[in-house]
Amino acid sequence: MKDRFKNIISNKNTFIIIYLIIALSVSTQSLLLEPSIHPETGIEYNKYNNYTIFEKSFYHLENNQDLYEFYLEEHWDLFKYTPTFSVFFGIFALFPDWIGLSLWNLLNVFTLLFAIYYLPKLDKFEKGAILLIVLIELITSIQNAQSNALMAGLLVFSFGLLENKKYLLATLLIVFSIYIKLFGIIGFVLFIFYPKKWKLAVYTIA
Repeated sequence: MKDRFKNIISNKNTFIIIYLIIALSVSTQSLLLEPSIHPETGIEYNKYNNYTIFEKSFYHLENNQDLYEFYLEEHWDLFKYTPTFSVFFGIFALFPDWIGLSLWNLLNVFTLLFAIYYLPKLDKFEKGAILLIVLIELITSIQNAQSNALMAGLLVFSFGLLENKKYLLATLLIVFSIYIKLFGIIGFVLFIFYPKKWKLAVYTIA
């Protein structure tokens, strides 16, 4: 039984299937749940409010509207990301919600999954164990259509790339995380522990 469990946890394809099913199931659940009435505004909002905030921010930017105002007729919270994230989210805004939300959640879960599998010095069982441990938090994040898994995945991926001396790609992912949400800047702390800091600085500036 112990060996069988270890073999399951060590199987990369198992987690690809599990994460795929979770992303699509959570997206479907969010789309099918009945909208709720907000107690303060009295307006009916869908269950994937964060996705709506991200999606509408693209149109607000396109129409030269203030990104950081309340748009209570559309969603019940503020946009708290960067303008470049609004541009990026235009990719998802092109699609109807049932496609866009599914793609968004898939991007989040698979960025994290492949980032974990890219980590050096860990065997397949250890990587599978990490993916199992973070599973509950991951589900909570995508149930709220948040970007937590994407941000974590980008930073973990950056660490793996730095360990493998792929400095340009590592820098690109850290900078990309900052263009999504500013706290990605903490990823630059990793540079302290690696050689060729001048090269990392040039890549960052570029």
